[in-house]
Amino acid sequence: MLNTYVLIAMALVILGGTLFPVFSELIQDVRITVGPPFFNDVVGPLLIVMLFLTAIGTVVPWRKAAPGALGRRFIVPGALLLLSLVVLAALGVRDSFALAGIGGAVAILVVTAREYAAGTLALRSARGASWPGAFGALFNRDPRKYGGYLVHVGVAVMAVAVIASTVYQSQTRAVVSPGESFEAGGYTMVFEDLATRSPGVNGIDVEVVARVRVERDGKVEGYLEPGRRFFANFPEQPVAIVAVDGSLTRDLYLFVQGWDAERLTEIQAFVNPFIAWLWIGGGIYAAGGLLAFAPSRARRPVVVEDASPAGARPA
Repeated sequence: MLNTYVLIAMALVILGGTLFPVFSELIQDVRITVGPPFFNDVVGPLLIVMLFLTAIGTVVPWRKAAPGALGRRFIVPGALLLLSLVVLAALGVRDSFALAGIGGAVAILVVTAREYAAGTLALRSARGASWPGAFGALFNRDPRKYGGYLVHVGVAVMAVAVIASTVYQSQTRAVVSPGESFEAGGYTMVFEDLATRSPGVNGIDVEVVARVRVERDGKVEGYLEPGRRFFANFPEQPVAIVAVDGSLTRDLYLFVQGWDAERLTEIQAFVNPFIAWLWIGGGIYAAGGLLAFAPSRARRPVVVEDASPAGARPA
């Protein structure tokens, strides 16, 4: 229940920040914009609170529990949370927001895994089923409960993706000549040359693209071609061609800002980690929500036919 209030608070903050420029212009005749730092500073702490409340809510049983038993339920998740923080710090994570947020996500994953393991073990012991069979039977037995846990997993995965892409996004702007290179997010971008092509479709007059070779640790990762697209009817309004290369660990975006007669070209690169996991987490979240709304097969309504003679009245 508490994390629901936190979600509402996050929604109100985002809505207020989005509409604030409109209201400021109406009231003061001055448009005051609210940038990403506002949302990061306000929504970030609320996100961390929501993550830890979700983890705690999974540990606390529905029915009243003795303080000693309740405390024991926190021992293993607490120990694994501390271990994960030590591992993150050893890997070089120093940002306090990243440590707290990823720690909260790890706490959710740990307590959820324990609930799945306990339920699977109980069904396996009761029915003699295999591990996969017992795990799958959990969702038939109580889809609302275990589908809800899957929603928690989706929230944790999306939170890690949002935190990583916010804190560790790399942005680089470079002006290079053909043959020169620049570094961006651990990658070497080698600008080979500009190229011009005329697709002749959809009203496109000409496209000017920069051929960029992407390298890491001396190995070629691939080639990207950001540029500008010029239309015959609107030659003064070019459209950016954004080159994108995605993987499970990061998304790489390249933009061409401009060039001169000597082919001196300005290129902007963004490296955003774990963007793909935002979509994966969303899929897990949606799957858990669908399972949670599925009817349970554990208890089926029993229809009892009335066996009394027609017209008879109960005594």
